[in-house]
Amino acid sequence: SLTMFTEQGELFHKEFPCGSRTTGSLFQQDPLADDAQVATDQFNRQIVERVKRQMQLYTSINGSQDIKGVWLSGEGAATPMLAEELSSQLALECELLNPLGLFEMKVSKRKRRAADWQHFTAAAGLAVRGIQWLGGDNAVSH
Repeated sequence: SLTMFTEQGELFHKEFPCGSRTTGSLFQQDPLADDAQVATDQFNRQIVERVKRQMQLYTSINGSQDIKGVWLSGEGAATPMLAEELSSQLALECELLNPLGLFEMKVSKRKRRAADWQHFTAAAGLAVRGIQWLGGDNAVSH
């Protein structure tokens, strides 16, 4: 999905289905296999084209394109060379999003296990929405 806020503060969101499971499983089995590299290249090209189209749609609707960068999240975000390909083709900064890096953590950096942090974007968003909801008039206090 591609999500951003317009200059007017409105949400622009478009979903496009992509099959990253096959690419990921092939890459994990043998990243040097021809099948894995072909599938990865095809997936990356598909994502680049879809993001380009969505950015053109955003520009046609909103009249300007003040996009400074792209954060990748979700299962396909760590696909080899995806961030580099998007950055090159779109002439934008592109990096994996670590949504949990935006929260204060009580665990020392040394004790944190390495993880695919980009998988936790929805969980982080739900946590923030829940905190906002609790702080608003919607929460019933006991």
